[in-house]
Amino acid sequence: MPTKPYELRRLCKVGDIESLRLPSSLKVIGSEGIYQCNGLHSLVIPEGVEIIKTQGLSDNPNLKEIDLPSTLRQLDRETFVDDNCLERIIVRAVIPPTFKGGMDLDLNRINTCHLVVPRQSLPAYRNHTDWGWFRHIDILEE
Repeated sequence: MPTKPYELRRLCKVGDIESLRLPSSLKVIGSEGIYQCNGLHSLVIPEGVEIIKTQGLSDNPNLKEIDLPSTLRQLDRETFVDDNCLERIIVRAVIPPTFKGGMDLDLNRINTCHLVVPRQSLPAYRNHTDWGWFRHIDILEE
């Protein structure tokens, strides 16, 4: 694995891959970085990732859970587009990451998907312009 920071670009259409182990040197998930991985059910983005670009985690039709790191600062538009099975998004960042271009989840997912955040950050996520749309915002228990 590379030891210097890098950007993941277009790991796509890998079909039935069930798991990914991403390196800690990863800083950016590029556009369509993890795209059409039909076998993925859960995904842990490693600590160190700061930015997820447009459609960076999109069109993974069986993805149910995403665990985002405390280092995440920004998500670009359509980050989760067509991730229709999402049930739970864990965000470990104490300061809510910004959405460049605004939140892209449809109302059905906002009403059913659980957002899980650090206890001390609960008010910040509830009052956030984008994250605050989630109907279910839960406390991360560790």
